[in-house]
Amino acid sequence: MLNPEPHCDSNHMILCAHHRPDFAYFGQLTPKGTNPVMWPAFPKRLQSALKALCCLAQSGDAMQSQAIAERIRVSTAETAKILQLLVWAGFITSRRGTKGGFHLAANADEITMGAVIDFFLSRHPPDQDDDSAVMRIFDETNAPCQQAFSSLTLADVVRRTRTGP
Repeated sequence: MLNPEPHCDSNHMILCAHHRPDFAYFGQLTPKGTNPVMWPAFPKRLQSALKALCCLAQSGDAMQSQAIAERIRVSTAETAKILQLLVWAGFITSRRGTKGGFHLAANADEITMGAVIDFFLSRHPPDQDDDSAVMRIFDETNAPCQQAFSSLTLADVVRRTRTGP
């Protein structure tokens, strides 16, 4: 049974469907570990950026890049690159000094997951595979999820993280 509204689990993994226990699904915890892929066109850097933004939204205050890296479980070097992209895109700001760190550039209820996804995918668009029937069906069935992300804000994700899916 599909849930049209995406939700965020405790690790800030965005999930778009409830699973059937008899089927494996993206992001499932398996004996080999968690499958971090949410769907084929969702790069790991984008996932990490969404997690970093959720951390900043949850904290409500400035955070150092090292603290963000620890919370999202990504190397400090990769986190620095992601934060730089988010600053460049205008989603966050940075400030040097003792009271420095990274802040959201707008209120958490003004930043949509869709805007972040669009920014990252515009920089690194997924390879098109129009000849694949599977990918054509995937694109068709993915449309409701993309629409849900377009209106889902960071504040919505933080609220769901605190109260559960």
